[in-house]
Amino acid sequence: MSRFLRNWNYRQVGQFLRSRGFVTSEIDKRRSRGSHCVRWVDPENGRVIRTYFPHKTGHYGVVDMKFIMRNSGIDRQVWFNWANGAFK
Repeated sequence: MSRFLRNWNYRQVGQFLRSRGFVTSEIDKRRSRGSHCVRWVDPENGRVIRTYFPHKTGHYGVVDMKFIMRNSGIDRQVWFNWANGAFK
């Protein structure tokens, strides 16, 4: 199961969040890490997630994905099920 945490890239995270009702509210291109940050908001419950574009590898690390999953409020199994269908 941990393999699914290593396969997510910026576009796939965005597609998943959009499919769950999140919308982009702000793009900050002045990050100290040299990558831009996107702010995702769920209008239904007010949850806010900030994601950045992972320039070095093109994929999010395991710790980053756990953080995004936890902050989204969406069950981990939903993420894994979507990844199972999206990555095949």
